[in-house]
Amino acid sequence: VCSKSDAAGNAATPQTFTVTVRDTTAPLITVPGAQTFEATAVLSTPTLTLASTTDAVSTTTIALSYSPTSFGVGTTVATWTARDGAGNSATATSSVTIVDTTAPFLTAPASILTEATTASTIVSLGSPSVSDLVDASPTVTNNAPATFPVGATSVVWRATDSRSNSTTS
Repeated sequence: VCSKSDAAGNAATPQTFTVTVRDTTAPLITVPGAQTFEATAVLSTPTLTLASTTDAVSTTTIALSYSPTSFGVGTTVATWTARDGAGNSATATSSVTIVDTTAPFLTAPASILTEATTASTIVSLGSPSVSDLVDASPTVTNNAPATFPVGATSVVWRATDSRSNSTTS
């Protein structure tokens, strides 16, 4: 109720009015800087540094709008959304980069001892065991000659993934 009187004591009829306080301000959102992680699989699920949020009036919630939370090799823009109790929201983005710098795993076949059939013998080398965290089929090569002379010959196997990470055995 509000009333007013003048210097002569005349008073106006009291008036009633409503004061409405609304929360129309979006929460403040702070996102992490660019984040880079080593690949652990075709789709990696890194432990991200989370965005944070504050609001002058109410409790806020924050969510990563990119779903699923698994990331392939490369850079993904992650969108974060914060909401307050009044339904106000704010969004911001950050980048998540997955890199593959891990070489394939390679185990060469066992050494071979065979009888010479000629001065240059054809030998079946077998196959190495190869796997990679990201690539299903890394490229496998070796330095073996087409035929082997009498004596010992060292064969070096190399596995290379699609990002040029390689290992030898």
